[in-house]
Amino acid sequence: GGVNLKAPEVYEERKKEVDSMKEKVEKLESEKNEVLRLIEEIDKRKVETFMKTFNEVNKNFEKLYSYIFPGKASIALTNPRDPFNSGLEILIKDSNLNLSVKSGGEKALLLLMLLFSIHLCRPSSIYIFDEIDSALDKENSIKLSLLIKELSKNAQFIVVSHNDSTIYNADAILGVYKSEDGSKVVGIDANKLINEKNEKDKNEAQ
Repeated sequence: GGVNLKAPEVYEERKKEVDSMKEKVEKLESEKNEVLRLIEEIDKRKVETFMKTFNEVNKNFEKLYSYIFPGKASIALTNPRDPFNSGLEILIKDSNLNLSVKSGGEKALLLLMLLFSIHLCRPSSIYIFDEIDSALDKENSIKLSLLIKELSKNAQFIVVSHNDSTIYNADAILGVYKSEDGSKVVGIDANKLINEKNEKDKNEAQ
């Protein structure tokens, strides 16, 4: 048959196009691998940062638990291999009790302790709570007030409460009452009253 004299020229043009496409594919493959490597590095850093914070929260929780409960407790991930899709559980290392037999008030107190433990990672200078003790019974209200008392060494706590245990352990009390002229505020120096009472009891004992 006839010979296409332009075949070598057409071949060279097509070869250049193929080589150009190969370069683009190789470049895209390289960029893809770099993006995947970057994603893997970011995921690794995310896990490291998460676990570092988690361990800090756990240390705070163990410390707070020891203030008001006997024994030891910690928090743990239900799936440590996949922390971002894992649940959270509280482990009670008390020889006599576990979480399943804790009362509703004690469980509520444990969750408040977990909340405090998280905040302690980046502590604030002031905290405001509105009736944080409303779901607690007498005994656990006392425990919470003692816990707040301990935490208030490094921060200021303003707590709106109707609970006498919380009020009794406060450093200062502001009472709000209704009058004909509207709401009025009265302040009480709790520490002063307690010191006066202790001094009076001491004198009477002597």
